[in-house]
Amino acid sequence: MNNYYGEIITEYLTNYMCFIVLSVEIFSILFTFGVVKSVVVLLFVDTAIFIGLLVVGLVKMDLRGKEVL
Repeated sequence: MNNYYGEIITEYLTNYMCFIVLSVEIFSILFTFGVVKSVVVLLFVDTAIFIGLLVVGLVKMDLRGKEVL
């Protein structure tokens, strides 16, 4: 794997972990007031969003690389 892709993946994972922490904090507030009951769905949605963003970002990077060459 290219080192550049490794850096991008590392940044996405860092952002993902921060987003998960923020989501859990929001969940704890909503759970306290009885708005939501389970954190599992929230974490699955967060994971799906960030996997989608990672795939889109890598595809765009790959397409730009092909145009330059």
